Amino acid sequence: MAFSPDGTQLASTSSDGTSRVWDAATGQSRFVLMSPGPSPGLGGVSWSLDGGRLAATPGGTTITVAETDTGRPQLSLEYPAFLQSVRFSPDATRLAGGGAAGMTLVWDAASGTTLVTLDSRTTLVNGLAFSPDGRVLATTGNDGLVRLWDVASGRQLVARSHGGSSFGVAFSPDSRRLASSSVDRAVKLWAVAGHSLGDEEPLTLTGHTAAGTAWPGARTAAGWQRPVAMGQAACTPWSSRTSWHWRAHV
Repeated sequence: MAFSPDGTQLASTSSDGTSRVWDAATGQSRFVLMSPGPSPGLGGVSWSLDGGRLAATPGGTTITVAETDTGRPQLSLEYPAFLQSVRFSPDATRLAGGGAAGMTLVWDAASGTTLVTLDSRTTLVNGLAFSPDGRVLATTGNDGLVRLWDVASGRQLVARSHGGSSFGVAFSPDSRRLASSSVDRAVKLWAVAGHSLGDEEPLTLTGHTAAGTAWPGARTAAGWQRPVAMGQAACTPWSSRTSWHWRAHV
């Protein structure tokens, strides 16, 4: 799930085959996108930086790109297996999707043309993250490897082992660090040197008692972050002042 860039909306997906967009102030559902096929997983959502478009897949093989003002689908993209993650590039000109085919596809976000295929040769691609400049894509999957790719050429730049099946990956805003999470219940912070990972060992953050993943949030106009947790057929965001609990996925 993910907040819109301005923090006013929240998008979520479910194995019930729907992707939903909510008003973050009232908890009201704004629109629903239906999966055209079965959705055995949870899939993912990604907002364009201006908040005008949403890419969503509730775990099926199709990514739907919709206008967020109206909920009207603009584009439909097909992946050869069930999807686990989808991400817009920072400039919203490209869209990346990865999943059970063990590869990541990068499409032109306007035309839907496949630009490049990144073959991880793993059973499942779980996490995706573009660098802030959009030139590098980080991926992670069931083989536990954190990989960096040159987006333009599709060339793998580096692969380092997190240890255990890895679920999530995220760049820091200044591109100097990369975070990864895994079934080992640890988060690792990697130093990023240029467009590669540094030679030093990553900083390991411990404390989780179960496997962790990365749920992208958004900074609101007030400048604070709203963390999000995923529960059984529900989603709960918290702030330092109030909390909400919405239930609609079944």
